[in-house]
Amino acid sequence: LQGADITPHDLDFITDDESLKKVASLYNSKITNEFGYLETEFEIDYVGIHFVSNNNNEPFTTNDNNQVEWINREDINIPCRSLQSELEAYKKMTGEKYKNKVKMIEDLILKNK
Repeated sequence: LQGADITPHDLDFITDDESLKKVASLYNSKITNEFGYLETEFEIDYVGIHFVSNNNNEPFTTNDNNQVEWINREDINIPCRSLQSELEAYKKMTGEKYKNKVKMIEDLILKNK
């Protein structure tokens, strides 16, 4: 949505514990706590849906509205985390795939200046 040249494989949502539990109940999906924060995953029409809680989730602990940018596509306003907040979150994560995402986001921010 913000100009990255990637093919998405799923939709990721960040929410709080209570909302995540409601979503999991609605879609009869299992809640896991493998990394110290709640997650749930399911599919809708072959599209992967992934919810993570911002509680105890270091890269995504805030609901600060300054981290949200509204993207308009086909007259629909879509809230997205800002590229800068995504960059800061991925810099806290370890692993080669996250290093690649950091580089991609840094390049995208430079391109958009």
